[in-house]
Amino acid sequence: MNALWRPSFFIILWLVALEVSLWSPDGDAAQRRPIPAPDIPERILLGGRDVLIVRVGKEFFERCLSLDSAHCVYWVDATAPPKSPRRHSSGAPDTLATPVGTSPPSPGPRPDRMEGVRWSLTYHLLVPTAPWVRENVWFDVDSAGGHVGARGFMGLSDCAHHPEECTFSISELAARDIARMAGLKAGIKPWTVSFQWWAAAPESCYVWTVSSTLKIDPNGLSKHGESIAIDASTGQVKTILGRKFQEWSDWWDTVPDVASEKHPWWR
Repeated sequence: MNALWRPSFFIILWLVALEVSLWSPDGDAAQRRPIPAPDIPERILLGGRDVLIVRVGKEFFERCLSLDSAHCVYWVDATAPPKSPRRHSSGAPDTLATPVGTSPPSPGPRPDRMEGVRWSLTYHLLVPTAPWVRENVWFDVDSAGGHVGARGFMGLSDCAHHPEECTFSISELAARDIARMAGLKAGIKPWTVSFQWWAAAPESCYVWTVSSTLKIDPNGLSKHGESIAIDASTGQVKTILGRKFQEWSDWWDTVPDVASEKHPWWR
């Protein structure tokens, strides 16, 4: 029974929930499941490139972004409106498209030509002047290559209109100094620092999250503390509901590294 409560058990539950979330409202799972796309139509690549250049500028695109074709997928969205009238300026014809994914055995239109097709394009974000920036960017386009989707851009700020959010000038050491000056408590363990995407409309950006451990439960099953998020480009301390320090709890730490922290009971 105890084995059921291992962290891996909850990871499995999360994966199952993710699979279920891809089902369409009418229960058509096959149409909603993302399909790997080893061959991406040229119009999709050109459209995605143009979408990114509009967002970050050509210089940033060529210097910091590269396609991760292994993680690009498509699916058919039965609820989607007709595809956008946008076409690439080159006028690339549909003959440039190549079959993608695994076609169904029954006869019908190729998946990459069907109405309602959505593509999720993934790019690597690597900034030469900031080696700590090694992230992934993804966004959705329709079958004409035009940007669609309520989720917008994950992992990429609007550099064209807010270039200050794309300098990545704050290093981990600088973030620690800012956290210290802001009043983050030293805690009972060394601070932990992570570089991550801060999805908070309309100010999504990358941040350094600096966390301090303030309490470890006697049973060793949980830790508690506070953290602070610092804009990785401007150094600004981010706030939630006017508060700069956020409380956190970690219930699944399995590696005791201080004398007062016991081994969890499942080990």
